Amino acid sequence: TRSTRHQGSGCQRRAEEADVGFSASCLTTAELQQHWRAVKQEFRSVKLLFDIPTARIIDQQITKYVVYQIVVIRSGSYDCERVAIERRYSDFLHLHQELLLDFSEEMEDIVMPRKKMREFDRELVRALLT
Repeated sequence: TRSTRHQGSGCQRRAEEADVGFSASCLTTAELQQHWRAVKQEFRSVKLLFDIPTARIIDQQITKYVVYQIVVIRSGSYDCERVAIERRYSDFLHLHQELLLDFSEEMEDIVMPRKKMREFDRELVRALLT
């Protein structure tokens, strides 16, 4: 049986206690947060991974904007179907906000990059993809 001692607390806990009879009274806030992140991670067997392979500039008479293609991949399994979505940044931002409301735990590690205004230079768009 493996046990760890926390300095200064005189408190011992066994690795098995994380599953049954876990006592958080001897842990610091940071240790407790780390423990619960690890517990939540165990229950998330499938993660969604995102890749942004392309972006292109749409130049219409009235408006000009960048469209990004995002490919969604499921980790933990061979995903034979490639799912690609092509939208403007504002559309992805709106989707991200809605998903945060409905799936906050699943989305907590997914951060939207900041929007850079007037990204119409082709070299800048290419640089954003790397």
